[in-house]
Parts: sequence; C-alpha cells; structure tokens
Amino acid sequence: MTPGQYLGLHLTLGLLVAAGCLWLFGGLAEDLVTNDPLVRFDQAVANTLHDLATPSFTAFFLVVTALGSVETLTLLGLLVAAFFAWRRRWIDLGSWVAAVAGAAVLNQLLKEVFARPRPYFEQPLVLETSYSFPSGHSMDSLVLYGMLAYFCVLALRTWRGRTAVVFGVALLVLLIGFSRMYLGVHYFSDVAAGFAAGGVWLSALITGTETIRRGGIAVRPRRNLRAFLRSPAGLWLKRRLSPRGAYGLHLTVGLVLAGLCAWGFAGTVEDVLTLDPLVEIDESILHYIYANPVPNLTLATTVLVSVLSPEVLLLTAALAGLVMVVLSRRGRRRGLHLHFAGIVLLVSSLGTGAIAELSKALFHRDRPPASLQLMPETGHGFPSSHAMAVVVIGAVVWYLFAIYRRGDGVRSTWRVRAVLGLVVVLVALLVGVGRAYTGAHYPSDVLAGWALGGVWASICVTAAEVFRRLREGGSRGSNGTASTPKRPRQTEHPQDDSKSQYRLPWWRRLFGVGSSWSAPRTSPRP
Repeated sequence: MTPGQYLGLHLTLGLLVAAGCLWLFGGLAEDLVTNDPLVRFDQAVANTLHDLATPSFTAFFLVVTALGSVETLTLLGLLVAAFFAWRRRWIDLGSWVAAVAGAAVLNQLLKEVFARPRPYFEQPLVLETSYSFPSGHSMDSLVLYGMLAYFCVLALRTWRGRTAVVFGVALLVLLIGFSRMYLGVHYFSDVAAGFAAGGVWLSALITGTETIRRGGIAVRPRRNLRAFLRSPAGLWLKRRLSPRGAYGLHLTVGLVLAGLCAWGFAGTVEDVLTLDPLVEIDESILHYIYANPVPNLTLATTVLVSVLSPEVLLLTAALAGLVMVVLSRRGRRRGLHLHFAGIVLLVSSLGTGAIAELSKALFHRDRPPASLQLMPETGHGFPSSHAMAVVVIGAVVWYLFAIYRRGDGVRSTWRVRAVLGLVVVLVALLVGVGRAYTGAHYPSDVLAGWALGGVWASICVTAAEVFRRLREGGSRGSNGTASTPKRPRQTEHPQDDSKSQYRLPWWRRLFGVGSSWSAPRTSPRP
C-alpha cells in the first residue's frame, strides 16, 4: 500500500481495477450468451434512441464518433509515437505501441469470438458490416485517450490541471460510446463491454509502465535506452532476447511461433465448427478441381503424397532415431552426439502420430465425398496428417542439420541452412496442396495440419535446443554468459565412466554422457 515503492500502491490499485473490469466484461458476455433480459433492454434502448434522432443531433454525433474512428486513432497513434521517438522516451514509446496494437488485436479477437450482429433498422443512420460485441470505438478510445491522459498527468505539476485532463478525457470517451448507440450501430451492452475490456488493457498498461518507471529508473521526462536496459524489466528483456544462453532468444522465438500456430489452428477449428464461409470455400475449391483435372499433375501429386505419407515419414524418423540411440550406446560415433538426435527424432515422430490421431478422433470430421476425390480415401480428415507430419519432421531434420558439427568443429553455413529451410517449406506446401488437389482433404484440413504441426514442431525444437544448451560444456546461464566449468580434482585412482555418469544431472544422463556437445572424447590426462 506504500505510494512510492516499486511494487506499492499503484500495483494494488491496478490489479483491483483490472479485476473489476474483467468481472464486468464476464458478466456482460454471460448475459449475451445466455440471452438474459439485458438483450431485451439493449433492443429497447436502441429503438428509443433511433426514434428520438434529429438531424442536428445526428450531425453532432457523427463528428464525435469520428474522434474514435480507426483513421483518427491511427493518425493519433503515429503522431504520438513519432513524438516519443524524437524525445527518446523509450518506455513511453513502448507503452504507447502496446496500447495501440493490443487494443486493435484484442477487439478484433473478441468480435470474432462472440460474432454478434449489429442492430438492424429499416432506415439506418449509419451502415456498419462487422460484428457488434464489443464496441471497437469505445474500447480503442478508452485505451488511447486514457494513455494520453496518463502521460499528461505525469507531465503536469498541478492537481487542477491533472483533474481537468482526466475529466475531459472521460467526457470525450463517454460521448464517443454514446454516439455509437445513438447512431444505431451498437447496443448498450456492446458499449459497456468495450469500456470494460478497454479498462482491463488500460489498467494493465498503466500498471506495467509505472512498475518499470519505479524499478530503478529516475522519474524524468527524458529517459534513455541504456537506463532502461539496466532496470529489472530491461535486464529481463535483454535475457529473453539474447542469442546466447539456454533461455534466450531461441526460447522466445519458439514460444512466439508456437503461440501463433496455436492461434491459427484455433481459428480454423472455430470456422469449421461454426460453419463459417471457410467451409463453403472448401467445397467450391474441390468442385473446381474435380471439374478441371490435369492427368499428369494428378499422377505426380499421387506419387509425391504417397512417398511423403505420414506412415513413411514417421516410421522412417522413428527407426532412424532408434538406430541413432543404439549406435550412440555402442560408441561407434563420437563426433556427433547421436543419442541427442535420436531422442529428438523419436519424440517428435511418436508425438506427431499420437496428436494427429487424437485430433481426428476428437473433431470427427469426414473427408470430402467420393464424388469430389481424384484419389479415393475414407476416414476422418481433420486435421491433415500429411501436412502435420511433413512440417514436424522437416523442421526437426532442419534443426538437427543446423546444429551439426564436423569433427574439426566446422558447422554448416548459413547459406546451406537457408536453402534447406526453403526446401522444407516448399515440400510442406506441395504436400498440403497435393492433398487438397486429390480431394483427400478439404483445404481447411490442410491449414489445420500445417498449424498444428507448427505448434508441435516449435515445442520439440525449442525444448531440444534448451536441453542442448544446458548440456553444453560449462552450460550457459539464463543471462547469456558462459560459466567456466570447474575442473574436477585429480585423484590417484581414475573413476569408472560407467559409474560416474549417474552422478550427472538427469538432463545430461538423458542425452548422453560428456561435457561438450561437439568436442570428441579424449583420453584422460595422466
């Protein structure tokens, strides 16, 4: 509760405000989904405001609603961002960019989730075609104008000026929200939900910005990037973006890729379950392909998808992984750590097969009808196992090749890695498109297979890289700096390697014994 501490009163109030706004939004969403009396109240308010509309009020509220439009807020966002960049106020710039981008993404996501139609009138004042819940004008204006008010409060020195700014912004935001109801493009609950969702995001932004400002950085109008990087938040961000260390940039990128692929898979699942226009596009594409087949292309596609079928890919990867593990135990190869590569191939291939079969049994979507198939197949088709398997195995093979080192320590070049990565992407595209071309899958099945395969591939590669870096000689810490390994004390009686391995950490025993990833084993010093 201390006002001036790093995690004091501002953090407590921010969490309380965010929790209250989240509770309000949840209540409004529940009333909408369960068709509570709030829905009838919405319609009554909309009809009353439409009946009381006059030309003068309509002109006034058209001007007010323009202040919360996408064009106005985008221009405002660019101007404020340019000002902060010019003044080198990096913390404020980061908060402002997060406010603009986060509000836009969150609003669009919520609209797609609830998919509530807008109010309908025979003689509308304004025409809108997107979804209604929650109000984008209300949410975006609250977040952006609220952040501007926060920056003004920090800059002003008198309570009178700060109070005037806060009340002025609050009045403007309320007028923008009411204008959406008056013009008949939103219900009352849409506007209230927009304010609630915007309140959650705004309170989170202000609380986070205040925490960063108080965390070791002096409260000054001008802040430099070096001071931010020395703060607790800056040090954490630096560790997460460092290319070195076990928990650095590769972990951040892997989590981001997994999140994006999961978002794409969830969107495809939602479209399929709700019979969105994506389903109609699926059938239209298959009808066109079946009516215009190309014999030579059909033959080439059939051969390609047969050679790169999930049975062939997963079985080959599993057998290769098993052979590598066996050879590593017998000590036939010492330069490349076959045990690690074998474990990665085994886990990725077995997990791919299990996830694909579980997903098909869960969604239970049939394949296209036989009248649209150039290569007849039966069973469930969502998601495409072909698309998923080629993405996962291709990504794992590319990763193992990228970390490969020859005996002299020379690694594969970036040019070769880039070419191999492009080949993997091209093969994945050809296999997925080929499955849709032959009619064995809908295009949405292929999209879902690519997305789900991207999630599993990101998890496998990221986890493998974390374990690899932890296992490297004198493993690197989370701060990206290499720690010097301690040399064990020399004893008169050398230790037995078969017994000493059990004293190592479990993650070293899992991926093999040794203190270095690529260095060949040498005989012990006399």
